Amino acid sequence: MLTVLFPFMGNDVAAQDCLDFSLIAGTEQAMNSEGGDTEILSEGNLKLIKTYQTFPEGSEIISISNTEINYLGHLTIDVSSAMFNCRELSFIASSSDSVIIDGDIISISDISSMPVNTNKGYIVSSVGNKTVITGSFNEVIVYDTNVKLSNVCLKECVDTTTGDCQTGHFSITPNDDGNADYVLVKAGSSIYNRNGFLVLKATQDMNWKGIGTTGEELPIGYYTILCKEGGSYNVTVIR
Repeated sequence: MLTVLFPFMGNDVAAQDCLDFSLIAGTEQAMNSEGGDTEILSEGNLKLIKTYQTFPEGSEIISISNTEINYLGHLTIDVSSAMFNCRELSFIASSSDSVIIDGDIISISDISSMPVNTNKGYIVSSVGNKTVITGSFNEVIVYDTNVKLSNVCLKECVDTTTGDCQTGHFSITPNDDGNADYVLVKAGSSIYNRNGFLVLKATQDMNWKGIGTTGEELPIGYYTILCKEGGSYNVTVIR
C-alpha cells in the first residue's frame, strides 16, 4: 500500500504582473511614429516591445483599447529581466496561429488538444482561450496579419524541480481561471490517489489538471506523484 503524505493546505497562487492597456489606450498614432525599437508598455518583469520597422518586417498598431492592442506584424513580450528561472506567461492572441519563443516557431493550433513539450526547457499549453508558456524562456513574439492581444500576465512557476522530480506540496484548482490550474508532471511519472491506486501514468511532460487516464475529472482530494527516477511530491486537487 502506498503511503501518502498529506500536503499543506496553503495558498500556492503566485503574485503576477499583468499589462494594463488602459495606460496607452488611443496612442496608436504616436506609437507608429516613434523611431527605433520601443518599449510601449511594461509592468514589473513584463515588457511589450514594438519593432521600428513597418509591417511585415516589424509592426503597425491599428488600435489600442482599455483591454487589448490590435496590430499587424509582430510584438515582442520580453520577460528576460525576471529574477526567477521558472516563468509562466499567459495571454490571449486572437487571429494569431503561431508564436516565436526564443527563436523557435510554435503553432498555437497544435496545442489546442494537448500541451507541446519543446524539450528546450518550457511547455506550451492552452487553458481555455489562453496560451500558457511554462518554464525557462526570455521572449515571445506574437505575430500575424491582424492580432488582438490581451490578458498578458507573468508569474513565477510553482516549480521546485530537482533533477527529473519536483519537491514539496502543491494545491491546484483546475477551473481554467489562470490561477493554480495545474502542476507540472514529468514523463514517466505515476499519479496515485490517497488509497494507493494508480490513476494516471504520464507518457510525456504535462501540466496535470486533476484528470485520469481517459481524461475524466478526478475527485477532490490528495494525490501523490512518483517520479520515474525516484522521489515524489503531493498535490491537493480542489474544485
